[in-house]
Amino acid sequence: MYKIAKADVNYSIGHADSHCGKSFDDDKSYCRYFIPPLSAATQLGQCQKVAGSINKAYWCKLFARAQSK
Repeated sequence: MYKIAKADVNYSIGHADSHCGKSFDDDKSYCRYFIPPLSAATQLGQCQKVAGSINKAYWCKLFARAQSK
C-alpha cells in the first residue's frame, strides 16, 4: 500500500483535541489511522496512511477521530 509523505499532509505538532495516538486512558481525541508502537518505551508508532515513524503527539490533515468504545 502506498503511503503519503509527511510533508504532503502537514505532519506537525498536534493539540489536545486532535493528535495521532492515544495519550491517556480516557483520551478520545486521537486518530483512527495510528498504529501504536510495539513497545511502551517509545512514542513512535506507524500510520495506515502516512509514511515513516509517527509521534503520537503529532497530527496531520488526514486526521480522523478514532471511534470510542
